[in-house]
Amino acid sequence: MITIPYKDYLKTPINDVEAVLKKIHQMIDWQEELAGFDNSSPENNRTRNRLHYMVDLYSTPLEAEEFYLYAMDYVIGMKSSNFTDLTEKISTEWGIWHETGHTHQQNSWTWDSITEVSVNIFSLYVQEKFCRPSWLTNPQNGQAYIARNKKNYLNETPEEIEDPFTKLIMFDQIRCVYGWKIFKSLHQYFRRQPYVEIEGETDAEMANKFIYAMCVVTQINLIPFFKKWGLGVDAETARKIKGLDLPLPAVDPASISQ
Repeated sequence: MITIPYKDYLKTPINDVEAVLKKIHQMIDWQEELAGFDNSSPENNRTRNRLHYMVDLYSTPLEAEEFYLYAMDYVIGMKSSNFTDLTEKISTEWGIWHETGHTHQQNSWTWDSITEVSVNIFSLYVQEKFCRPSWLTNPQNGQAYIARNKKNYLNETPEEIEDPFTKLIMFDQIRCVYGWKIFKSLHQYFRRQPYVEIEGETDAEMANKFIYAMCVVTQINLIPFFKKWGLGVDAETARKIKGLDLPLPAVDPASISQ
């Protein structure tokens, strides 16, 4: 569903509504595909809820200076000056892919410092589907980050690192070795687990759940890989992963630089 003020629509109308809606639905379909909504089981059924792309008429001019686009539940807020990112430039504009991706993030394993990182898994997937060149133009930054003596992937935000896409490289290295299907399996894994908001749950505890889940869905012991990125596991998680009796990676994802 798209809501645009009439005066703004008159300035930049949608010339081919059918073609535009087709591309928007492609983008949404691809993201839901990556999130594992394939109707294979009740929890993986695609939702009938609509996404609502709307020009924000409620923010004050001062508040509007703080955002370009935003996502809030099933609403993606736009501005009169940039709604054409959706209606004209959907096949090239990262921002729309990014904000739509926020509607698919899972609270179970999205700790604070990766909120603006893991969402871009969806952006990269749509980018590839639209046959656009990757925004990960400096993958060697991942090797530089891994080589750092002091790093804390758990707490460092993208803004605290020279290249804000550096932390995304960790996820892309996993994709390079195990394919996009791993992220589909990851989302389906977490939907099979009863979701309970745990008061006082720490970011480290959420990260441990994520690492354990990645080991389960890849059937590989990825503890050494995550450790290289500055993500360690606690003793209990290490014990659980050891109990799975999984092999180490045949190809170390951390060695990937492309």
